[in-house]
Amino acid sequence: PADRYEKETLELHQRRRAAFLEIAKREPQRCKIINAAQHPDSVANEIMSAVLDLVQRSGTPLKRADRASA
Repeated sequence: PADRYEKETLELHQRRRAAFLEIAKREPQRCKIINAAQHPDSVANEIMSAVLDLVQRSGTPLKRADRASA
C-alpha cells in the first residue's frame, strides 16, 4: 500500500525538492547534494565520504569501532 508520501502529487514533490536544493545552495557547509541515480554502491560511498568529512571537520574523534565499520 502507498504511504503518505507516495500519495502526494508530483508537483508537491517537485516543490519540496526545489526547497531542499535551495537550502543546500545557501548552506553548503551543512548540506551535501548526492545524486541518487548512480549505482547504489556509488551513492553509499558518497554518503560515507560526506559523513566522514563532517565528522573530521567537527573535530570529533572516531572510536576504533567506528573506523572498523567505516
